Amino acid sequence: MQISNHYYLFAIILLLGCSKKQNIQKTKDDLYVNYTVLFTKKNKADNQILIKDLKRFLKHKNDNFSHSPPQWINNDSIYLKNSLIDIFRIEDSQTYPGKKYMPTLMSITPISKKESIVKIGWFMTHKNYSSPSIIYNILAEKVNDHYFFKNILPYNLRNWKRKKIKNISYTFYPEYTFNKNNAYMFNQINSKLATFFEITPLKFNYIITKNVHHYMSIKGYDFEASMFYKNQIGAETLPNESLIFSGNNSEIYTHELIHLYTHNISKNISPIIDEGFATFVGGSKGVSYKEHINSLIKYINSKNIDLYTYLINPEKRQTIITEKTSFLYSFGALLCDLAYQKEGKKGLFKLLNGGYTDEELYSTLEDLFEINIDEINSFIKKSLQDFKPTDLKLYDISEGTANGCLNEKKSLE
Repeated sequence: MQISNHYYLFAIILLLGCSKKQNIQKTKDDLYVNYTVLFTKKNKADNQILIKDLKRFLKHKNDNFSHSPPQWINNDSIYLKNSLIDIFRIEDSQTYPGKKYMPTLMSITPISKKESIVKIGWFMTHKNYSSPSIIYNILAEKVNDHYFFKNILPYNLRNWKRKKIKNISYTFYPEYTFNKNNAYMFNQINSKLATFFEITPLKFNYIITKNVHHYMSIKGYDFEASMFYKNQIGAETLPNESLIFSGNNSEIYTHELIHLYTHNISKNISPIIDEGFATFVGGSKGVSYKEHINSLIKYINSKNIDLYTYLINPEKRQTIITEKTSFLYSFGALLCDLAYQKEGKKGLFKLLNGGYTDEELYSTLEDLFEINIDEINSFIKKSLQDFKPTDLKLYDISEGTANGCLNEKKSLE
């Protein structure tokens, strides 16, 4: 896998290093098109029709998330209620506000008489080079004299196996050896979480893949930064779709299941608390909560950082502490633990319902810990002097016991 990833990344670098003037042409509707697509003799007439329909789709793609734009077929009846989710407003840059990633039609690959795979890259052009956001594949289907586009996920999963175990509908790649014991264990975890949150156990789809690169590929990506991270244990949860993409090659991913529950019971949860609570109960990246906290404490002590600055600064909040531990996840988990030690389940629910914005979170922390937010640094460091991480046992979470923890590391074994 490492060789193929590096080879593909090298190919992308070669592509990006080529002169834009030599290889792509901009249309009047802000769609760049690779010359090989524009001037290929084979399928030239069809390609011109496809480009025209693609421009119409892209023009209206971001109009309304709840309604399909022209030329788009919402084709997925199993996994995605809204199959446009990956590329809705993909043009907006998070790193450079106000800047836009522009679409480039890179290739059209026929797979049948009426269907083709359309590869689109979204790039931000600088003076001498282009920076990619994503390279993404969609399906194009010819209906009469026009092309309609659709999500490629159902096509990529067409030969995968499916198995329903109680409340969980699993999909897994053909060569995977399915472990029923793990599936039943994950259903038990699901039931206990439901008891804790006082709701009916959730029903959801769970797609088993080998790693992050694998699940991103079946979603349609050829390039997205996370596909090439060194640590490839990861996952993605789509709460509104009741769907988990698991990149840990296992039937169990507790951290991601917790996201389904937190978004079910709170539509107004801070990202710090959302990731923190999932790490507190389920670990993260195959590492237990205790290990994350130990890494965080070592980092705080060795760097003598100001936790207030890290909390209010969006960039510092994303600091990577170790290969598997980030400040956002581990600090959020610590806040959840301190809330639990102070007020038990009631304290956790205060955090979970404490608001989405930073200002709402700060107000909740002030009320819960009886401090001013600019005192968070001294409060946390004092709390850590004799701090013992809560070993919250998932199977007894509804009873509030604190002895033993089933987390992703255990699940992976």
